[in-house]
Amino acid sequence: MSQDVLSTDTNRRQLQQIIAGVSDGVILLDPDQSILWANEAALAMHGASQISDLGTNAKAYAKRFALRDRNNQVVPADSYPISRVARGETFSDVLVKVTSVADEERYWVHRVRSLVLADSRGEPESLVLIMDDATDRASTEQRFATAFRLSPVPILLCGAADQRVLDVNEAFLDTLGYPGEDVLGSSIAQIDFIDDQNARIWLFAALEKTGRLDRIDVRLRRKDAGLIDCTVSADTVNIQGNPCYLLVLMDITERRRTELELVSVIEEAMKDASWFSRTLIEKLANVKNVNSPRLPSVSFTDLTTRERDVLGLICEGRADKEIAARLKLAPNTVRNHLAAVYSKLEVHSRSEAIVWARERGLFSSEWRPKGQR
Repeated sequence: MSQDVLSTDTNRRQLQQIIAGVSDGVILLDPDQSILWANEAALAMHGASQISDLGTNAKAYAKRFALRDRNNQVVPADSYPISRVARGETFSDVLVKVTSVADEERYWVHRVRSLVLADSRGEPESLVLIMDDATDRASTEQRFATAFRLSPVPILLCGAADQRVLDVNEAFLDTLGYPGEDVLGSSIAQIDFIDDQNARIWLFAALEKTGRLDRIDVRLRRKDAGLIDCTVSADTVNIQGNPCYLLVLMDITERRRTELELVSVIEEAMKDASWFSRTLIEKLANVKNVNSPRLPSVSFTDLTTRERDVLGLICEGRADKEIAARLKLAPNTVRNHLAAVYSKLEVHSRSEAIVWARERGLFSSEWRPKGQR
């Protein structure tokens, strides 16, 4: 036996001893494409009890096992990972479903990479196929995909980095009235289905910071411009190694309408309840939101005295000039106070500020100075 052959056999024995007990499946091939050795993990991932069950070489292996790629397309024999490494190719993260030709009910999912070991002259000496058993993970992903597709609740999956939509279910398309081609591949900002741009920015900033959201109230805009009240829950998931956001939307439009009707009835009944304090009224107005968190908001007490005066006059329907005259302020000063009110309340118009105050029972006639009634 020549020294080179002896050295090669010794190196292979040492390599086999090193990898025999590792959890990854490992198959060694000779440069002539014959299968030399496989560890116990590799055999188990093929339902095999001995190396001969895999076949003598890459061609024999292809006759015993049928492969499909991650898109469930049939993999040609010359594109099998074992055939590719036999040609000296190096690759990584190749996902294949491996089915026994003898028993099509038995299958495994492998995540495969290759390694080419060279001798001292740089010539290929051993070809290595390394596989991770992804069967359980693939089964979980399949169950998730089925639940995603069949869920009656609108669901959206987007990339965390660019918020580009990767997938939506039929319930999402039906609820918002979009065809799939208008949504898939577009960013959430481009689709612009979240009615308030600031709410959208806050949502994804919070997701980036905490990784999840729980039942946040938002208003969504359908393709036909109709508005829908929803709660959004979201979580961060990894899809093929990339962080993504999974958004689940719950349509609460009818519930919100019922709540508003209830609040209206309460307000009507409380018209003579002038003995209620502002703080108590504000808490009562917020009772309906206990089980439905909203985007961060502020209390009436967060406003300065002058800002409260400005808000009160807005609720009376006063224009800027009238407010300036009433409070003996310059018009620019009124506009500055108004901008501060908008910023603190996170509203963008006088009407939104009035709604904010009304929801909290503020500035009802019982609390106005007599001269303003």
